[in-house]
This record gives sequence, C-alpha cells and structure tokens, in this order.
Amino acid sequence: MYHVKSLRSLRDFSTVFHTLGGRAKYVNTNLEGEYRVQRLNLGVWGQVAAWVLGDDNKKRTLPWTGQRFVPSTSMTDAWGDNTYTRTTSGQQSRSASFFVNYDEASHVDGGPGSIVLDYGSHGGNGRNPTSFLVGELRCFNQHLCLGLTGYWFTGGPRNGIPYVLYREGTVSADETPPKVRYVPPTDDQDLNKPTKMKKKRIERKEKIYGKKKGRGDL
Repeated sequence: MYHVKSLRSLRDFSTVFHTLGGRAKYVNTNLEGEYRVQRLNLGVWGQVAAWVLGDDNKKRTLPWTGQRFVPSTSMTDAWGDNTYTRTTSGQQSRSASFFVNYDEASHVDGGPGSIVLDYGSHGGNGRNPTSFLVGELRCFNQHLCLGLTGYWFTGGPRNGIPYVLYREGTVSADETPPKVRYVPPTDDQDLNKPTKMKKKRIERKEKIYGKKKGRGDL
C-alpha cells in the first residue's frame, strides 16, 4: 500500500497495472469477503471522483469505502457489491452489484489475467446509472489489488477511476515506509554481472568440458 500510494501520476499507475497482467497467472485471485477501497486522485476521473465521492462530502452522496465479493456456487455465479459509509454516523449501505468474471482479457491493454466486474448484467441495478459501469482488477495477491472503474460510454476501465482494493489487517495493506529503501542500479553498474549461483554453474561446466570460446559458456 505504501508504494501504491506513492504513485504520482495515472501513467505510473497504468504501468504497474500493465505489469500485473504479465504475472497474473502466478497469483491466486479468487476474491472473497470484505475489502476496503481507497481511491487515488490520479487522472481526470480520479479528480472528479474525489469531489463526488470524497470523505468530506456529506451532502452530495455517501463516500465509497469498500467492495464485497461472494464466491460462486453450484447455483450462482460469483458476484459482489459496493459499500458506502456515512462519514458522521458510520452507517453502511450496499448497492451497485456486479458479477465477477475471473481471468478475462483486459479492456485496458488486451492482456490476460484481469478480473472484470460486470455491472450491466446484474439485474439488481435496474436502470440505475451504475448499470453502465465496467470495472477491472489486477492483483498482487488475494489481499491487494489495483482497480479501474468507469462508464462504458466514456471508455470503461481504459478511462476509469483508479483505486486500491485491500483487505485490512494484512501485510499487503501496510502503509508504513519500508525499512530498507530500494535503490535502482545506476548506468555505471554491471547489470550483466552473474550471480553466485551462475558462477558456480560456469565453473562446474568449465571443469567438466573445459573452457569454451566463441558463443560463451551457457
């Protein structure tokens, strides 16, 4: 959460979102239960959402605070809905239901591994404006995901509101700075320097087959 909240532009958010699609096949993303939502005020629609759904907005609408996910059964498909919480009293209400489709092609970049939230197919929304929404998630793990939600006639997730979906009380939801800061390598560092394990493999091959010339040893 700390690193995600440190993103400074929608372009940075989109880069991380795209990267998550490439590793989605390694992540179990069957979501279940209650999750908190934290909007990111990035991009045009992120700023609009900050005005409409902000925590300081007590008159225009209820602040959007979470999402719930219900797994599929033999009788029903996986579905979920959104949670809205009054700032003053803490009273919660649920609406804007959706069906959850796992491992779908992305509306954003066409890649695999996305979780698509289908509001339009859920009959509970009726003619409510939320029935025109399309949402999309990509997850780091079962506890932390990035989301984009927008109206299909404005581009859907491709032009949606960016947010973080997280399960409270987990390591992934930690917002404190890491103790060890990551420092990217500089240009003068040898990025192709072999690891200790690779060095051992090279030495073992040289001992068995002798040192090769030309195409290299691996």
